[in-house]
Amino acid sequence: MRIATTQAQVFTIGGFAPIISPDGEIILKLTTRGTCFPARADGYSTRSCFFQVRSFNNIANSVLIDYSDGTGWHEYNLVQNGSRTERIFRVNDSDDPTTITPSSSDIYVSPNDGLGGGEFGIHFYQDLQDPAKIDTVDHYYNQEREIFIKFQTPSKIQAISFQNVVLLGTFPSLARLRNLVILELEYLPLLSAFENEAVNTFLKIVSLSFIGSTATSVPIWIKNSPITYLNLSSYITLSDANHLENEIITPFKTTLNILSLNKCNLNYQLPESFGEIVNLNTFSCRSMPASENFKFPTDLSNLTDFKSLNISDSNNFPFSEVKRYIQDVPSTGKYLNIRNFGSTVTQVDFALDTDDYSVESFDASYGRWNNGTPPTCIGQMKALETLVMYGSYNYSVYSGRFNLLNWGDFSSATALREINFRWQQKMDLTFPTWLVNLTNLKIFDCHASFETQEKMDQFVDSVYDFITTNASITEGNSPFRIMHIKTYRSASPLNSFHPTGIYQEPTEYVQGSANGTPTTPLEKVWVLTHQYQHTWVLKP
Repeated sequence: MRIATTQAQVFTIGGFAPIISPDGEIILKLTTRGTCFPARADGYSTRSCFFQVRSFNNIANSVLIDYSDGTGWHEYNLVQNGSRTERIFRVNDSDDPTTITPSSSDIYVSPNDGLGGGEFGIHFYQDLQDPAKIDTVDHYYNQEREIFIKFQTPSKIQAISFQNVVLLGTFPSLARLRNLVILELEYLPLLSAFENEAVNTFLKIVSLSFIGSTATSVPIWIKNSPITYLNLSSYITLSDANHLENEIITPFKTTLNILSLNKCNLNYQLPESFGEIVNLNTFSCRSMPASENFKFPTDLSNLTDFKSLNISDSNNFPFSEVKRYIQDVPSTGKYLNIRNFGSTVTQVDFALDTDDYSVESFDASYGRWNNGTPPTCIGQMKALETLVMYGSYNYSVYSGRFNLLNWGDFSSATALREINFRWQQKMDLTFPTWLVNLTNLKIFDCHASFETQEKMDQFVDSVYDFITTNASITEGNSPFRIMHIKTYRSASPLNSFHPTGIYQEPTEYVQGSANGTPTTPLEKVWVLTHQYQHTWVLKP
């Protein structure tokens, strides 16, 4: 298809026509506040705060910013960063910009004006009403200002991201950046609206999530784009099935691969047209407290690529619809996350009607389930390779709802390669005898799960007894050899102990033929490491 113009012909891509405009100035106006740019929207936290611009690879380009403080336009050349040409304007994770340690994967701005910020990408405003605040970081400083952003070659800009930045009022349309394919606006709690513009774009990846404004419609210039990834979490309100169909499904059903509508409360049956999103791979609708009336459409047979469903923290989501995803969606290699579904004060279980061969990864964390026993469905998942059931790290006041007590019996899940039982301080983690059926098991993570030294030592003893009984002493990748056992993580140091003893070769040990007579847990770890090629992560 071609569109005739007065000067040339423009080919469409996927039925979408680009904007016809010269490569002249496109100036974006943003409203912000604070003593510097960017200013952190959530104050001083560990969430990243940055403004990022990406251009065509290996082509010279720059971003220019007028901070409206009398210092004029500041030009920042985009820099090659691996396979990307970009600039990242990043504020650090505290109130002291000198404490940041730049990541080797990031390109930080070095302002060419000498007004502070250095490699950290911060510009300090030079016209503050309180002169004592100049060249200091105060994300809450209430002097508002308009800043202006433009680009040396707008047609080469491919991605723009703002995360956790103070932006006020209306965010401008970026539709005139005609080759923009990625737009990420996340955690912008002070934004109130988006400018609309009835044009087509080439946008493919869009995230308008966890921002200050909410809306009942998608901006037209985004709706008229070949979107493959759409994240509208906590932004859009979709009141019923017709509303969902008009705003999401009809505009994007031929292109959409990934859809995130977290905290959007889809408390109704999805329209039949949901089953027409034939390229859908991932659907996330987590953190929906009102979800008891959720239903998938009647026909799911066309969703052959639908491999990932995240409904974590949507505790009222009907188990009947979880079953429908497992049993009625004709895809394999599925990932299913039902974190928190078992975190109730009453006993709850989840069992399938028949054995399943489609789920490969299953997360049922934060749940006590059957009085501390994993749900029945695990043993029915015959293709399951990864199981995640972590508990409450500090065993909080809700600990009775979040932690397991025992393994139960999922000996029929024979495809399992990885089990994650981290933060399970109340659980008896000693290896059960039925584990011998899980001959593919290679990874076991139980860090931060030991309340006492005795429990740590008992765990090591049980693993040693199990391995020496069931694993071959001969080199090779046979069952229960070359395993990775993780009992410690530095970022979660509580409820961790170093096994008793000295890490050394026990007496009478012979490589390849005899384990000797280890007398301490650490000697047993030594044997498992050397004789059975295990790797163990232990508290120092």
